[in-house]
Amino acid sequence: MFTIGCAILLSACATSPQLVVNGAPVSGEVRALSVAEIQAAIAGLRADLPEIRSQQLTAIQVIDSDTVYVSYQSPETRSAIPHVVKRVRGHWHYTWEIVV
Repeated sequence: MFTIGCAILLSACATSPQLVVNGAPVSGEVRALSVAEIQAAIAGLRADLPEIRSQQLTAIQVIDSDTVYVSYQSPETRSAIPHVVKRVRGHWHYTWEIVV
């Protein structure tokens, strides 16, 4: 009985759909933020770094409830660059840091 319950639990975990926001997969501490908060973090980055709008959003990693890495890929490069976005006094802002 125990092994059947574990198998069902593992199966449920394995088949959970991945969260996608604005066309990009979300990883990390996904439950720490709502979709609206993740979208606000993306909007904060775009407001602080307008040139990012012409690039392709490729991935989002939620670090915690106040930190998100938003990855964009420019048309000239093949690798995506994760930009650090933090919530400060209720507003999302680009920290002018990238993850290496």
